[in-house]
Amino acid sequence: MPSELDLELLDYELYPDRIDLHVISTAANICCPVCGELSHKIHSCYHRIIHDLPAGGRRVQLQLQVRKYFCKNTDCPRKIFTERFVTGLASYARRFERLNQALMGIGLESGVILLPAHSFSVKISASTVLRFIKKCNIPAISSPKIIGVDDWAFKKGRKYGTIIVDLEKHQVIDLLPD
Repeated sequence: MPSELDLELLDYELYPDRIDLHVISTAANICCPVCGELSHKIHSCYHRIIHDLPAGGRRVQLQLQVRKYFCKNTDCPRKIFTERFVTGLASYARRFERLNQALMGIGLESGVILLPAHSFSVKISASTVLRFIKKCNIPAISSPKIIGVDDWAFKKGRKYGTIIVDLEKHQVIDLLPD
């Protein structure tokens, strides 16, 4: 689990395919997300299941006990609010951000059809990886001003290849077979 979160491990369970960690937040006072008023008066608790990066070839899931608080500010429109986690875990998220980043990287590198997430010990559908890829900010490709073209023979007289390079950025634009 990310170290930036104030969580305390209560218990753990080991299974052949996964590790369950039972954790609670250790933050004493929480700020209301609307008015910013500090509160320590607990309304109730509920459990969230959060998935994290695998460990030792097993899926890791946290059973996180989340607290709801009363807002002490009488003028605040939000009377009850849920504690928020500053880094690594968005509101309503089911996965830590670092797991999302790893899955997006796998999707971008290998493509959705070759999805090796099962070898990564994570249960995820191809549709989810497609959503990650659609959210990814891919920089716009600018037209190169100076290009270089070179061709070579993989097998003399039978198979050739061509490379196109952006000479200003020193980046390969494309590899063309035959």
